[in-house]
Amino acid sequence: MLNIALGVLLGLCLGLGAVFLLELMDRRVRSSTDLEGSLEAPLLGSLQPWRPSRLLLGGGPAAGPRALPGPA
Repeated sequence: MLNIALGVLLGLCLGLGAVFLLELMDRRVRSSTDLEGSLEAPLLGSLQPWRPSRLLLGGGPAAGPRALPGPA
C-alpha cells in the first residue's frame, strides 16, 4: 500500500513538472504584450476577434422565409 501511494505521488509530481517545463518552452505568441516584450519593437496593428453577424447565423431582421422581390 505504501508503494502505491508513493508511486502515485511521484507520478503526480513528475507529471506536473513536465507540464510546467513544456509551458515554459512554448514560444507561441498569445497577446500583443508577448510580442512587444520579446521583439522590443512597436506593434503595427492588431485584429479584433471574429464575431459572425446575425445575418450569417440565420437571424437578423428577416428571420422568416426569404423571397425574391416582386415585379416593379
